[in-house]
Parts: sequence; C-alpha cells; structure tokens
Amino acid sequence: MEPVKSEEGKQTFMELWRGQKSLATTFWGYYVLVILLLRLFSALFAGLMAPIGGLLILIWTAFMIVPIWRAANNSDGPESFKILAKIFTGLLTIIVLLTLIF
Repeated sequence: MEPVKSEEGKQTFMELWRGQKSLATTFWGYYVLVILLLRLFSALFAGLMAPIGGLLILIWTAFMIVPIWRAANNSDGPESFKILAKIFTGLLTIIVLLTLIF
C-alpha cells in the first residue's frame, strides 16, 4: 500500500472542509470514526496522555462542526438527515463552548 501523497491529503482535507464529501462519509467516517479512535487512544494511554487525547477530541469536534454543516447543505439525501445533522452541529457547538468555558 502506497502512502497518501501530500497533494492528495490536502485535496481530501479541502473537500472535507468545503462539504464536498457526502454527509454520511463526513459524519460517520471523518467525525465518528476519528472520535472513536481518539477515545481508544485516550483509554489505552490513560494517565499523562489522557489530557492530550481529550484536547485532540475537543479540537477535532470543533473543527468538524463546519464540514458536517456544509455537507448537510450540499447533501442530496433526505431532508430529515440534513436537519438532524444541523441540529447535531448546533449541539456540538454548545458542547465545545461549554467545555472551553468550564
């Protein structure tokens, strides 16, 4: 398996940021899967590494608010999925803000 080239990685990142990936891929692949992996990392390396894992989860969650919202706007899927995705991003925004405040 050949490593991902830098240009391909940048292209994928920009497509994600612009909401050009499908809503399902953005939510389940780039948000849920990455959060699960970060939580696993935090659990495996509990102790000193747990705060780093928590910080990475917070940063990734804050970042993913925009791609999920944009993917919902660009989605051709059911209107209910778009609405649920936007409600979810609203809740994520509140969670991130409350985490930063407290």
